[in-house]
Amino acid sequence: MQPRENRRILIVDDNSDIHADFRRILCPAPCVDLAAVEAELFGQPASAAPPAALPVRFELASAYQGQEAEEQLRREMDQGRPFALALVDMRMPPGWDGLTTIRKLWAVDPRLEVVICTAYSDYSWEEIIATLGHGDQLLILKKPFDPIEVRQLALTLTTKWRLSRAAAASRQQLEEAVERRTIELRAAKEAAVRAAESKGQFLANMSHEIRTPLTTILGFTRLLIDGGATVGSDESRRYLQIIRTSAEHQLGLVNDILDLAKIEAGRMSVHSVDCWPRRIVEEVLAALEHRAAEKGLKLEMAWPDAAPEVIRSDPARLRQLLLNLVGNAVKFTESGGVRVTGQAAQIDGRPMLKLEVIDTGIGIAEEKLNTVFDPFVQADNSPSRAYGGTGLGLTISRKVAAALGGSLNVSSSLGKGSIFTALLDVSLPEPDESAPVVSGDPQRAASAAATHVPSNRRCRLLLVEDNTHNRELISIWLRRAGATVEAAENGKVAVEKALDNHFDAILMDMQMPVMDGYAATRLLRDRGYDRPIVALTAHALDEERERCFAAGCNDLLHKPIDFDRLEAFVKQLEVSGKEAPPQPSSSDWNAPEIAADNDLEFRAVVEDYAASLAGTLAEVRRAAAQRDWPRVCEIAHSLKGSGGTLGFPAVTEIAIQLESAARRAADAQVAAAIRRFEDLIAGLPADRQVAVVRR
Repeated sequence: MQPRENRRILIVDDNSDIHADFRRILCPAPCVDLAAVEAELFGQPASAAPPAALPVRFELASAYQGQEAEEQLRREMDQGRPFALALVDMRMPPGWDGLTTIRKLWAVDPRLEVVICTAYSDYSWEEIIATLGHGDQLLILKKPFDPIEVRQLALTLTTKWRLSRAAAASRQQLEEAVERRTIELRAAKEAAVRAAESKGQFLANMSHEIRTPLTTILGFTRLLIDGGATVGSDESRRYLQIIRTSAEHQLGLVNDILDLAKIEAGRMSVHSVDCWPRRIVEEVLAALEHRAAEKGLKLEMAWPDAAPEVIRSDPARLRQLLLNLVGNAVKFTESGGVRVTGQAAQIDGRPMLKLEVIDTGIGIAEEKLNTVFDPFVQADNSPSRAYGGTGLGLTISRKVAAALGGSLNVSSSLGKGSIFTALLDVSLPEPDESAPVVSGDPQRAASAAATHVPSNRRCRLLLVEDNTHNRELISIWLRRAGATVEAAENGKVAVEKALDNHFDAILMDMQMPVMDGYAATRLLRDRGYDRPIVALTAHALDEERERCFAAGCNDLLHKPIDFDRLEAFVKQLEVSGKEAPPQPSSSDWNAPEIAADNDLEFRAVVEDYAASLAGTLAEVRRAAAQRDWPRVCEIAHSLKGSGGTLGFPAVTEIAIQLESAARRAADAQVAAAIRRFEDLIAGLPADRQVAVVRR
């Protein structure tokens, strides 16, 4: 804030005539023309001054003794009306002389500008300077006065007073800004130091978490290799179980790091579909039951009738959230158990699912509650070290809850257990329809492949994997699951074998020399290969899923391979293959599955839809022949929705493949999808009877 104009002058002189002289010089009329005064100050003629200049008004006050001047200055200062300038006589009997008066005035207001009015008869210049100092607020006006000199001094010194106050105000503002910035920088430095310490602690924890199970894996493996236990004995099985547990720990560690990387990069995606949260809770508790049983803990679930049974969310993310929370609860609980409850809730009128994970564990100190969700932090770096972990699980869990349209909070007392409460949106928006359809379930690809598996033989699979050990291991598991396996070491060999032989499905590694899995899959699709291709990849990011589907894969399995899922994939091929006749007919994959009453009106709608498919086929043929890919996508997208709504899963399956191929302008894959559509329609009976199945 800039100081306002101040032209107030205090005249201190015992001679009333001097007061009159100053008033006559400084206020000869109601006001003094500023232009004229500045012209005098700078030696210009008055006529050269701008005619529209504003006037300067001096406000004069009189004091006839030093004591009176001090009192008046103090009074005006208390009222917030300081003087800018004091004109002080040197000799003022019987009171203080000028030097004493000036010292007293400066004691009241150190910022006051002072002009000594003297004839040098009492003190020499050297004596005055020796007494008052050689400051920039002191000038000497020699008697007798020159009127122009007096006006110049008055204008200059009152202006100087204002400018010095403005400079002081600016300096104060700058100092305050510097102080604030210093505080901010100090806080930032302290935060950076804390972050560095946290990351340092995290790296130490990570080193421990990596090296400890590696020691176990390497040590027990060495024992088995060196014959430290008889093959097939209980002891060797125990060693192998320890190795497996340690390896699973390592996998969890890697997954945490990858999840954190995706979160920090803002690349954690959510795919919302209809899902059953109660079923997911049951699956999570079943997955952790063995670990809880080893510690003698009970796992329980409470799901009242009012809790929602079906929500629209991301089941994989919901499962990840619950696995983290329940897994943490089991880890930090030594006796008692863990309970998961589901309830209906509302936030600002919005329906929500409230999930609580309640444990009887060690609890969290109150002062630590605000930091448990920070990355690289554990509630207590001393006792919690006994439980292991990286300090990332709760950070990831809160981010996942936010991605699911909700929040995650905790209440806890040290030694009395904890309650983690997740509030989740029950109706997340649907994903972008332009994104590739990602099921994340290899059984979907198995169901599609099963239409090619005759009922009188084992399914034939082509395994494409460049790593010799992985190829051998996966082949063993596939054969144990009942499949006939042929292997290829790179994409080039895989393309040759796939086109020359009949395989029910291909398991395709995506990173290989000579020709990688992406190129091999694209080449196979371009050459009309329409059987399922399941990607095998060590990449865990969503972009990898999209890249695999864009290349033409039907599904994806992550490395390290979950062999239970791999075995389920093969079993699904075999079971579905035995149930499905070799040729499509109205009784299998084109029969609608609709949860509806068997009423005539609804049957008529379904029959009309089935009859319309031939016209749709002709339209999509024309669009494909003209390479009108936007139109093909439009038709496929419509089929995808109507097929699902009216209960034709085969139509939806074909439409998904057709839309994906059209988006990539893949002629051969579009043609293959159209052929499947033709086969489907050809299997419809002449009278277009449609079976409506009750569920």
